[in-house]
Amino acid sequence: MFIKWIVCTVSEKQKEAFSRAQEAWSIIATADGFIGQIGGWNQHQPEQACILGLWQNIISYQTFMDKIHDTVTDNNAQEKTYSEIHVGLFHRVLDIIGEAPTLS
Repeated sequence: MFIKWIVCTVSEKQKEAFSRAQEAWSIIATADGFIGQIGGWNQHQPEQACILGLWQNIISYQTFMDKIHDTVTDNNAQEKTYSEIHVGLFHRVLDIIGEAPTLS
C-alpha cells in the first residue's frame, strides 16, 4: 500500500470554499489502484484540513499524478483556498488486522 498524507492550512473564511473544491477529487474514485480517501478538520488545530489517501502501490499513485492530478487542480482552483500545504508520502510499514468497509 502507498499512503499520501496531506495537511492544508485553511482560514475560517475559506473553509467552505476548500470543502467545495475538495469534492472535485471524487473523480479519482475510478482511478486504477485507488483504494480510498478520508479527511477532516484537525480538532486540535481547527485551521488544518487533513486528508489521507490510500493507493495499492506507488505505480498507481504515480499514474494518477501523471494523468489526473493536474486536471483536477486546474479545474477546482483549490490552491486559492489554503495558505499552506504539506504532503507526506509513505509505503506501508505495518498491517493492522480489521476491516474498514467505507474505504472500499
